[in-house]
Amino acid sequence: MAVPEKSYGDDMAVIGDLTEDSLLHELKRRYERNIIYTYLGDILVAVNPNMMLPIYGGEVGIVYSEAKNLKDLSPHIYAIASKAYRNLIWGRVNQAILVSGESGAGKTESTKMTIAQLARMSKSQEPTKLAEQIVEINPILEAFGNAKTTMNDNSSRFGKLIEVMFNKQGKIIGAKVTEHMLEKSRVVHCGNGERSFHIFYYMFAGLSQYEIEHFYLSRPEHYRITDPRHGAPVFTSQMDYEANKGGFEELKEAMNDTGFPSQIVNIIFAIMAGILHLSNIEFAPDPELQQLIIVNEDEVDYGSRLLSLQADDLVTVLIASSSFVRGERIVRLKSMHEACDGRDALCKALYSRLFTWIVKRINQVIHVQDDQDRYIDAGIISLLDMAGFERFQVNSFEQLCINSANEQLQSFFNTYIFSWELQEYQAEGIKQPKIKFTNNNEILGLFFDRPIGLFAILEDECRLQMSTDGTFVDHMNKEFGKNDVYKRCKSRDPVFTIEHYAGQVTYNAIGFIEKNRETLGTNFISLMQNSHNWLINELFDDRPDSNTRNIDKRNSQWTVPEWNQPNMPALGPGETLSKRAGKKIKQRYKVVGFPVTESVEINPANCDRILQKAQLYDYQIGKSKLEEQELRRRSTRQSQYVRRGLPRRMDDDIYDAPDYDRMEESFHYGGHVQSEYYNSRSGYGASRRQLYQIAQESLAHLYAKWKSVDPDAWCKIVYLERDRIVQKFYILEREVTIDGKVGSEFDGERISLSYFRNEYRDDETASILPYVGQGVKLRKDMDGSITATRLGKNPVIVRGHDDPSEHCFSLDVINHEGKLPHHVPVKIFDMEEFKCQMAIQMKINPNGDDTILRYQSVTCLSLVKDGIEAGDTPCWLLVINLCALRAIDDPIVKTHVEQKLAEFAVRTEEELEMDLEKQEKSDELAARHKQRHWSKLNQRKGLEGSEAPLRKTKFELMKKDKNIGDNLHYSWEIEAQKSKMLHLNVEYLQEHYEEPESHVGGFRHAGRGHPGSVISSMMYPGSGSSVRRDWAKVKVAIKLEKRMDEEALQEIAEDEES
Repeated sequence: MAVPEKSYGDDMAVIGDLTEDSLLHELKRRYERNIIYTYLGDILVAVNPNMMLPIYGGEVGIVYSEAKNLKDLSPHIYAIASKAYRNLIWGRVNQAILVSGESGAGKTESTKMTIAQLARMSKSQEPTKLAEQIVEINPILEAFGNAKTTMNDNSSRFGKLIEVMFNKQGKIIGAKVTEHMLEKSRVVHCGNGERSFHIFYYMFAGLSQYEIEHFYLSRPEHYRITDPRHGAPVFTSQMDYEANKGGFEELKEAMNDTGFPSQIVNIIFAIMAGILHLSNIEFAPDPELQQLIIVNEDEVDYGSRLLSLQADDLVTVLIASSSFVRGERIVRLKSMHEACDGRDALCKALYSRLFTWIVKRINQVIHVQDDQDRYIDAGIISLLDMAGFERFQVNSFEQLCINSANEQLQSFFNTYIFSWELQEYQAEGIKQPKIKFTNNNEILGLFFDRPIGLFAILEDECRLQMSTDGTFVDHMNKEFGKNDVYKRCKSRDPVFTIEHYAGQVTYNAIGFIEKNRETLGTNFISLMQNSHNWLINELFDDRPDSNTRNIDKRNSQWTVPEWNQPNMPALGPGETLSKRAGKKIKQRYKVVGFPVTESVEINPANCDRILQKAQLYDYQIGKSKLEEQELRRRSTRQSQYVRRGLPRRMDDDIYDAPDYDRMEESFHYGGHVQSEYYNSRSGYGASRRQLYQIAQESLAHLYAKWKSVDPDAWCKIVYLERDRIVQKFYILEREVTIDGKVGSEFDGERISLSYFRNEYRDDETASILPYVGQGVKLRKDMDGSITATRLGKNPVIVRGHDDPSEHCFSLDVINHEGKLPHHVPVKIFDMEEFKCQMAIQMKINPNGDDTILRYQSVTCLSLVKDGIEAGDTPCWLLVINLCALRAIDDPIVKTHVEQKLAEFAVRTEEELEMDLEKQEKSDELAARHKQRHWSKLNQRKGLEGSEAPLRKTKFELMKKDKNIGDNLHYSWEIEAQKSKMLHLNVEYLQEHYEEPESHVGGFRHAGRGHPGSVISSMMYPGSGSSVRRDWAKVKVAIKLEKRMDEEALQEIAEDEES
């Protein structure tokens, strides 16, 4: 360690012509020589070198602490700490050090170095354990308050004020930590490429297997808080795992040094594990019960045990809310959105209150002792560590809060530096210098004025149930439209721009309402206050006199739970905790008007009877209950299309829980040996790779030779045994069959898996391969979707069916739980769903990162047997949809998706409901068509002279002035009533028959005797003529049908008139 040499330009305040350009040039010149510190008057500018330089440590600190004149030494963070210490001891004036900068600038490290230097100078007077404890608090605060972001692996997600107290002899006698602005939304929501707080990852890396079982934990990828999504592992390398494991050991040592008993440490870890389980709870609507049910009640069991709660009480507050009106308790079942909001709010409240409690606990240990030193204090040195002004490509609620705090700091700086200085000039009668500075009072008013201020409007919007991020921005546009520092944006997205003192920032308001809304109701608070865990009681005890001063004196009977199944209430056949809770709520008023044993349907008549029995006469029974049921039915229908929040079910005989005791040593990930975590817990062998890795490698290999890929190829099939690639195929024909029969090499239309040899094939794979049999047939649809049909008797399973949000399956895949039915085509890749995913990514990531979409273009099929992980599956196929990959970069497709987004953004709720009703009708009619074998391309009997069905029905509809097309959608003669719809049908047929090359899967190779691929006339039943002749027949049929309809209707009208 060496003291950096003093050089010219250490203080840029002495430079004659100091401009922004000259300042940046000098900083860059010094940085290139590894000189990272520069003075600017009393300000120390530090440029983060992103590496450890040999300019720190005890020896260097002593040099700065003993130096007679700090100006004789080069700029250093130790010099700032030494100067503050000397000013306090010699001048008896309290000192304040502000550490500010953007994320990744090195604020946290600078704060730690400053505290270490102050403790070092205090020790020179008399060594104390308290000084060491103050230094040891940093690992605790970092574990619970820091997280990995895209710019910084150890970013502080909270602000802190550390006040260090000294006596007249210069000895540290106490300290106090004040935390503010904890980003508690990070507990349940993280951006792409970011992580939640360090403590969760420390636990998975550092807890022993015994402790993992005690807290009912499994792999970190299983939990919503820690799962990086898309099949990626949590710990990406051995170094990553070791870093988290080391952080856990450092945390436990720091907690021990600062006076946290092992019992309290265990309770804290139990609460952390409880939060992991709570965040994993999933809800789904039950149409029969007309309520929400909890899909994975095992998470409820684990969470309630770790938090010392009654499981049925927890379920009740999750799916229902209660309130008191005029002394009467009103219980109401929650909607899906309300239940998810309540679950997340409980997780955030538990974490933020525990973090505040930990800070209070630290303050009890390092507070000023009640002795004589208290009355001879010299003063305080305060260190404020807060995030500086932030301006990213996408700025959200967190950046708004940070920048508003920096605006207040800037106002303080203006007041104390410029305004007061000018007042002193004026008082002394001295000519005032011309100083230009930005007065930001208008911006502060925009943020903090009441009742019309940005945060006041946000609070008002959060109180309204129907408010959205869009209504919040609309409200601001209306109130601040004429404000000079506020600018509305023309985008359809909820965005707005504010002119800050440091520049213009555009904020994306998506998530503002959810992040700011505090939906933790009194029901949750009451539940937590009734916990058998005294620490949870204290976290939710909002009485002003509650504190943690005598925490160690309390008699706690809570112990770490043993590894056994939590005690659940006795449940009947088919009964669950959520179903029982809903039944209790809906039947609680039944006894007023009916016998207890009678089964009562919820309808207006029975409600009227109950109200009369209760002698309540001033009431009206409306349609709200019927409307609520209808909305639930629609929301259930919508959830089937969106495919979010569906129950994830697996047959017990297929799904076996992983055996964590039989894990092989390691596997390779991206050139690095995978972490030790997977050595003991993941179940992957030395050569086992995850699906995410295999897919990413296949995609990377594909894109490396993308230009040489045949433009007519529509998919790439990779055949794997376990995690080893056996063969790859590019498919040009419209259909391809993959089977296990003994055959020849790939001929373009058939892949015989038995033909290919694999020297690493194990006995199980060799025994399963003959059972592939006739296998599966893949077919490309007109729009680029892929349909699969199981031809053999043995199973073909679509991998990932239990996590549809990560794939582009059709609803049939989910309904069949991933198992392809025999001889029934199932769409395993839905191009329309892929376009929806494109729209989502356009909204979330406007910068154009296509990594997620590329991964979603991959579909995997397991043959005969489906392993727990892809690397454990004996025989399976990885299917990459090349049409989808081309659509990602296709400007026409992007424009189409953007147009759909724009149309959807301006549509009203009524239009959405009408579309939903039309979709339901269309589905019903499609089912009827399928049952009766009707087809739009087959001529109807009306062309042969017989009367078409439902002609009287059509005439009756016309007499009632009703639109025939809206009531009878079963064939094209109804479309003939609308020339516009007829035109659309003609365009559709022309598109499919006049330009076949743009839809059929590519040209066949000339070497096989086929110059190009065309649509065969055999596609049109009963005809051997060309496509254009068939198209002419269809047009003639339409005209004849229309003419016969008009004549038949006219005859019926004449008969009725006569």
